Amino acid sequence: MIGVAVIGAGQWGPNLIRNFHNKETSAVVWIIDRDATRLKEVHAHFPDVHVATDAVHAVGELPRRLSNSKLPYGSSPYDTDTETIWRS
Repeated sequence: MIGVAVIGAGQWGPNLIRNFHNKETSAVVWIIDRDATRLKEVHAHFPDVHVATDAVHAVGELPRRLSNSKLPYGSSPYDTDTETIWRS
């Protein structure tokens, strides 16, 4: 199972979360967004996912939470329009 951290829950965030949170091949473990209001809205749709406004906190937790995962992804379409990949 692939664990996923989605960084940026705005325009593309809910689509990424929905697609990665299928719980068969991948699961979203973290949703990170600086906008606390937007984060609360998205978390209401995905209550079993951890949320944070600080990516550093979430990324620090990834190795412990994803011990069976090999490739968690984080995506930030707002700030950089690039994808950052962390390998545990």
